[in-house]
Amino acid sequence: MDEHSDAKWYQYRRTAETTLAGPWMLAWLVSTIALGYLDPSGPLRVAVALVPLPFFGWFVWRFLQLIRKSDELERRIQLEALAIAFPLSIATVMVFGLLEGAGLQPVSGWPLKGMGIYFVIFYLVGRNVARRRDA
Repeated sequence: MDEHSDAKWYQYRRTAETTLAGPWMLAWLVSTIALGYLDPSGPLRVAVALVPLPFFGWFVWRFLQLIRKSDELERRIQLEALAIAFPLSIATVMVFGLLEGAGLQPVSGWPLKGMGIYFVIFYLVGRNVARRRDA
């Protein structure tokens, strides 16, 4: 039997970037859940909301170290991923702002607090496009 016969239509591969983002994403998730249980007028909410910030700073610092140690192809892939993700992120924020200015606001409000996940998705899409092109 072929060793690839049980291969899936996608190939998940944990990368260094996703491993580095783990602590930051976990801190963001814990902070988001905790904010749902805290008193809306309590001063502790500000501290809990800022908990992911040091983790994000650590992620950026380690990610830059990873990029500096990478070879030229990986650097180009990361640059192309960011070149795709950044304009998509700006366009998303712009469209949400313009729609809000036009008076189109859904019942639950704009997903501003969850907008970061769009940016991560745009980066992952950009990285996959760059990897497929350079593969």
